[in-house]
Amino acid sequence: NVYKENVERSPTVAKSFIFKNSAINELKGKSVSDIVPKPTSFQAIAGFIWEQALSVSDNGSSTGSVLHVTLDIRPRVDPPLPNGSIGNLAVITIATAGSEPGLPDLVAEIKSSVSKMKEEIKVYQGENGVEAIMENWSKVINTQVDYKDRAYRLISWSRLGFSELDFGFGKPVKMVPTDGRMSPFHRNL
Repeated sequence: NVYKENVERSPTVAKSFIFKNSAINELKGKSVSDIVPKPTSFQAIAGFIWEQALSVSDNGSSTGSVLHVTLDIRPRVDPPLPNGSIGNLAVITIATAGSEPGLPDLVAEIKSSVSKMKEEIKVYQGENGVEAIMENWSKVINTQVDYKDRAYRLISWSRLGFSELDFGFGKPVKMVPTDGRMSPFHRNL
């Protein structure tokens, strides 16, 4: 079982990072470019995390990298779906980086890939929606295979409402997207 072997050889490590508002504002300032004159907090933090991951990668910077960004499609479809809609209503967009990109380049690529996906989501609602979603998923898998350890995944749960959930014992303090066992596909998440 490949899944079991990889989990046993390479245990999952979950880390938590807290960014102060002043640090986020500083990152936004460092992320500014002609393409992204006013980066969002998400763009600045995502670009920074990607930049740091690339700086410690041991596969050489000349091979390029991809960042899979998971997007909630509820607010992006027409008409928007209610936040309480049940299901895995998410899609992955693929941002790519060449060798030795700077923070503004990474942020611009993240913004560009998210903007392209907003247009692609319209196709998902059409007659060939299932095929379009499957094609997107195939691209994600192929880039994961092609880039291996230089393929990163990012999910922001900051506006999904999970922090407001209360099952009778209070609101969550932290959320972790794993029980500690992850497939090789979810490395660098």
